[in-house]
Amino acid sequence: MNPFHQTNNIPTNKFGERWIYVLVLLALVPFLSSLSDPFFWDTIQFAGKHGLFYYEHGWQFLPREIDSGHLPFLGFYLAQCWKLFGMRLAVSHLAMLPFLLTYMLATKRLSQVISDQNSIWLWVLFLIEPCWLAQSTLVSPDVVLMAGFALTTLGFSETNKSALFLGGLLLAFSGNRGAALICAVILAMSLWNVSKRKEIPYLLPGLGLFALYQLFHWFQLGWIGFHEDMEWAPSFERVGLMGMMKNLGLVAWRLVDTGRIGLCLVIVYFVIRGSKPLEILKHPRVILFLSTLLILLVLTLPYQYLTGHRYYMPLYFLLIVLLPIFTKALMKAKQEFVLIIIGICFLLGHFLVYPRGVAMGWDSTLAYLPYQDLRKEVILYLQSNDIDINSTGSAFPNISGFRATDLLPDSDEKFKSYEIGKDEYLLYSNVMNDMVDELPKIMDLYEKEEEWHNGQIECILFKKKP
Repeated sequence: MNPFHQTNNIPTNKFGERWIYVLVLLALVPFLSSLSDPFFWDTIQFAGKHGLFYYEHGWQFLPREIDSGHLPFLGFYLAQCWKLFGMRLAVSHLAMLPFLLTYMLATKRLSQVISDQNSIWLWVLFLIEPCWLAQSTLVSPDVVLMAGFALTTLGFSETNKSALFLGGLLLAFSGNRGAALICAVILAMSLWNVSKRKEIPYLLPGLGLFALYQLFHWFQLGWIGFHEDMEWAPSFERVGLMGMMKNLGLVAWRLVDTGRIGLCLVIVYFVIRGSKPLEILKHPRVILFLSTLLILLVLTLPYQYLTGHRYYMPLYFLLIVLLPIFTKALMKAKQEFVLIIIGICFLLGHFLVYPRGVAMGWDSTLAYLPYQDLRKEVILYLQSNDIDINSTGSAFPNISGFRATDLLPDSDEKFKSYEIGKDEYLLYSNVMNDMVDELPKIMDLYEKEEEWHNGQIECILFKKKP
């Protein structure tokens, strides 16, 4: 079973051998540069806490306090890798290689399927899309999700049954959003044409696996999705109509953020310029985009804090898939120019860091990378100056403890959740969105003890004023 098997006469010589090796190596540079990095953002939960639990206890349902309601494939998979190769951060990062390479191969083939002129430039866009590139440096379930979604999009686009089957399984393994994306692909197939519905059964094993896990979860633990005692339960609080409108605005912002504005402007320009909107709406890849958009909006708009950048990665991906539909009327040279400009915008997006007071999706941009080294410098400073780390206040993502963040199972050191006015020391960084709004109050009650800067990332150690 080969999901990348060529099922039609699309030429493959668009990709010279040397080009392939160079592209793959360049796309892997951020990943290779982060092999020793601690877990970051939500991966502390999905990789660190889940992985350590399965490493120590074997397969069973996760404890209530760390159960995210997803099929916990990533944590269990990492635990097995640690048992085989040792519990190290490098092993954790390298364990993501099969999914990274699956994404690369699937998008290479997909680029050939959707464009017969500029497939190599489209492939470059798939590899350097900002949110994907940032997630590729993390031990993240969204890497599994995007590998699965790339495969299912390939299977949808060229009637590749193996790609649909394997992609559906990976989507189910990635969690609840992955299962929802299977439903989005099934919806698109149902709306496209009758013959396409014959391929739906190849997606059902993945959906069945997800349903089976959730069924057992319900019988054993009595809940599905989330429970009110979760640390992140406020994310699932319902919002009214105005809240949903605000969330819709956030979704629109996510689409253009971190360098995707060039991509979105090109799509909008050609949509407005087009003279046959109804014909465009009938295009199968447009139907897939709209189905995915609908499913993701239903999952996220009604809730308080479910509009993070990574939640909409499939939409960023599908915007690239749609490009050839709108640019096909251009000459080849003009198409290349448009794609290169979009790629430049993608890369420049990593240099965009908002000023203090504005929250960012730090797991969706490579701008976060200097934080990893700064954090190590801060910890060394605290240890060298006999400042108790356990008594130093800080904020997410720096309060989960060295055990899960740095993969130090015997460590009990952790920064505490900050309490302004009570803590002697506070550690702030601009990657800590929760702390940004409190800076004026902190600066009134505290003075700077030390500060560190690298790139556009800052860390500041505050000491309470006498």
